[in-house]
Amino acid sequence: MNIVIASKVEQSRLDRPGRLRGLAMTALLGAVMLAACNQQGSTTMRAPLPEDHSAQAVQEILAADRAFNEEAKAKGVGQAFADFMDEKDGMLIQGGTEPIRGRDAIFNAQNDNLVPSPLVWSPDQAFAGKSGDFGASWGHWKYTRPNGSTATGKYLTVWRKNADGKWKGLMDTGVNDPPPRPQAPITSPAPETQPLPPAEIVQPPGPNQPSAHP
Repeated sequence: MNIVIASKVEQSRLDRPGRLRGLAMTALLGAVMLAACNQQGSTTMRAPLPEDHSAQAVQEILAADRAFNEEAKAKGVGQAFADFMDEKDGMLIQGGTEPIRGRDAIFNAQNDNLVPSPLVWSPDQAFAGKSGDFGASWGHWKYTRPNGSTATGKYLTVWRKNADGKWKGLMDTGVNDPPPRPQAPITSPAPETQPLPPAEIVQPPGPNQPSAHP
């Protein structure tokens, strides 16, 4: 009996390294599978990149800016600014004064009761963010005075799409082109003058020189 027990104990000692190796391999395999699951889960739950809507927004801003000008021609500049600037956040920035904020204040500042408006403009370029709800446009403007003279300049309008999907101006500002430089008067070149021949020097006769006259 003691021999049998001894043999079983001895057999257990002989098998221990194999069991340890088996447990180690099982643990390693489990760790690899857990890492793979975590990697798959992180890839699946990663937030997708936002879509780029800037190209479409640029075209929409250009269209809104052109419609802004067309309404100024049809209804006057005051009504156009009131309709296209944001009712609450719209801001008109002009030189020498504080910014004019809000639809009603902008209307009162821009309304001149002139239809069609003597102020016309056209966008040259527009920019927009990838979200497709914010951007800006710039271009050239021209103002015709009652006497027929004109002033020109450049403008910048910042746009934001509202909850109804309409583009409204948040900020509008402009600058005047510098006046043209006066042209220098055209003068004809002075005629070329011929150098005079050197004057003949006549010396009076000396005391030892005979006079030319008898």
